[in-house]
Amino acid sequence: MKIELKNVSLRFDDKPDLLRDVNLTIEKGDFLLIRGPSGCGKTSLLRLLNRLADPVGGEILFDGQLSEDDEVTSLRRRIAYVQQTPVMLEGNVRENLLFGSLFRSAGDVRPDDAKLRNRMNSLLLDDVGLDDVASNLSVGQQQRVALIRTMLTGPDVLLCDEPTSALDPDSARLVEESIEDMCADDSVSVVMVTHGTYQPEKAEYRVFEIQQGEGLMEVAS
Repeated sequence: MKIELKNVSLRFDDKPDLLRDVNLTIEKGDFLLIRGPSGCGKTSLLRLLNRLADPVGGEILFDGQLSEDDEVTSLRRRIAYVQQTPVMLEGNVRENLLFGSLFRSAGDVRPDDAKLRNRMNSLLLDDVGLDDVASNLSVGQQQRVALIRTMLTGPDVLLCDEPTSALDPDSARLVEESIEDMCADDSVSVVMVTHGTYQPEKAEYRVFEIQQGEGLMEVAS
């Protein structure tokens, strides 16, 4: 999927512009890091990319089509969003991981427990059971469960809002490597908001900075 932002601006109520005249092209398989101070609009940019918010100016094109012409639910299946604060559905870990498969095409195979277990172990969730209540997990564990749930849906674009913010360094690096593998091996486009100095090791990437009320500037990686 190709996404194009053309002179996109965003503001809420009568407040000053949060984003102004943003121009950005995301090609299939791109890996973008978005940086900037707190409150500058990084998360809002992600929300624009899967239509959780709509611009007040400019236009967003998905494969050459205006965003308002896309059916929102279908669009969000292709553009997955992993929030900084994970959202756990009522039920156990297994039910949370399989939630996305309820909306996949009939020809897709529902992952079995062995596949789910392998995914969890790869992100240091060995001590979490599939029957454990998801809402009882730590924030760091919930972050990883939410990421696996998203990965299992096979998105075209993965939007990540500081997906390792609650993780220790070892767990954070495993999550980062998993995301890099999706980009490098499956040509999934990744747009990741980060405050840190993270630099992907397994995927080519570009770095952009946002200043509140201004556009998006590409900087040297």
